[in-house]
Amino acid sequence: MRSHMIRTLAILALASSLALAQGVRELERININGSNPSSTNANNGRSIASYGKTFLCVYPDQFGTNDTTEDIYATVSHDGGFTWSTPSRVDVGDAPNTTDSNWPFAMITEDPLNPGGLVYACIWEESRLQAVPTGNGAGDDVFAAYSTDGINWNLSQG
Repeated sequence: MRSHMIRTLAILALASSLALAQGVRELERININGSNPSSTNANNGRSIASYGKTFLCVYPDQFGTNDTTEDIYATVSHDGGFTWSTPSRVDVGDAPNTTDSNWPFAMITEDPLNPGGLVYACIWEESRLQAVPTGNGAGDDVFAAYSTDGINWNLSQG
């Protein structure tokens, strides 16, 4: 009985020290400047990719415009999600808030041209090639962008 109690106390002490070592923190809002006036972009996708302790989160946001003018934003963490970069726009190449960009998908891989470096990538669907964007996804095309830091994005040329 005594050995069982000692074992239980040792397990509790170990669990307590692990919890303190990992730290407890408050939730952090990632889309710090975002707004969503109609709540519909909450249904238009978000994606998180990881490579070791590096995370890439991509999501659509309206920034105070209407449902037909969402852009794709990214934020990066290099410490396992404890801190995040300021969001940066991914769907570059057209003016902000002019087309409807949705359903982003994030990827991270090793950079074959820079040993030890990473390449961040995002694909999404967008209405920029439509004469009159519908805002409902009809006729959208798929686009891709890449970055070597997760902040400065380049539109991939097809």
